[in-house]
Amino acid sequence: MHIHVNSASRLAGLAAASALMIAACSGPLGSSSSSSNPSSGFGAARDAAARTEIALSERVTELSSLVDAKRCATCADALSTVSDGAHDRLQALGGAGEAAANNAVPLADAPEKISGIVSWMIATAQRDLSHAADPSIANAEQALALTRIALDRHRAAKELAAAYTLDTDAGIPEVSAIASRMDLISQGIPTTFTWLLNADDVKKQSVLPPVDLAKSAQSLADSTELSQAISVWDCVAQTTPQSLRTSLSEAEGGASDPAVSSTASQANALMDHLLTRSASYLEAGAADSRTLRCSAGSLLTDGESTAADSHDESESAVRATLARKALDADLSLLSSDVADIRLIGIRCALEDMDLWSAFGADGVSRALALT
Repeated sequence: MHIHVNSASRLAGLAAASALMIAACSGPLGSSSSSSNPSSGFGAARDAAARTEIALSERVTELSSLVDAKRCATCADALSTVSDGAHDRLQALGGAGEAAANNAVPLADAPEKISGIVSWMIATAQRDLSHAADPSIANAEQALALTRIALDRHRAAKELAAAYTLDTDAGIPEVSAIASRMDLISQGIPTTFTWLLNADDVKKQSVLPPVDLAKSAQSLADSTELSQAISVWDCVAQTTPQSLRTSLSEAEGGASDPAVSSTASQANALMDHLLTRSASYLEAGAADSRTLRCSAGSLLTDGESTAADSHDESESAVRATLARKALDADLSLLSSDVADIRLIGIRCALEDMDLWSAFGADGVSRALALT
């Protein structure tokens, strides 16, 4: 389903609404009291993320007004969820600078089709993740906060695509065209905001830079953060089938139940993926701090509101706890002051979001909590 909006007639309204949203926002990553737009550093990265959330919220609000909820309740619910999520992320970001309220260009140039919005959300999430990975832009605390926000937008994009049965890359041509157009506009008007997206990177889906393990061998060897994360991934891998086997053995129908059999198969696939990941970084030079036998209890009892803390040993509780542990390990790499180590954590988090979400684990939401 594609919906086209004539945004030209809405510029004044969009700018006014943005001004209200900006004025109302303050958050852990900054405040909206600045009288000018930051041009570099973390201020510029935060400003770009905040403007993205403003544009996203306003665009999906427009589109929501055109959707017949009776004919497509799933569509209406998905757009409402995206709008709510954008508002929450904007609150966490603290809004954009005051000067942004007078610049309607980025809002006018937000994608107009659902396919474009999905691809744009993913591209801007990757943009924010690349900023978080750069120690010259963000310190450890800023990097972690910005990463959580970007991952949440990335996940929201995939959920929106699923609601509309779209491929997440279907809108790449539209997003690339927007990036090219905004670059041209900004050359004539230097103060104009752009989405900080390179059109070629968008086309190649390479907004987030890769990690060259061969060139990063020394950084991997020196990173205590990566060594500790590998230990957790290995422990989660060992624990996942074992813990689920215990909870599944008490499930109605037992091992003969097709649903139970499917869950066991998924658990084994997750285990294989995490073990392969751990092995790849160890082979690339990371220090090995794994234990010979990992204790399931150490994962299921450590931390807040875990399965063991609540005496809930159900399958869903075990999944949620293990998912959160895996993602927490990914995100712990943002504390490094080495870009490649941060990138490894970010890329692992993107993988784990998909893997654990497909596995039905709500621990993903807990790991990505914005506050």
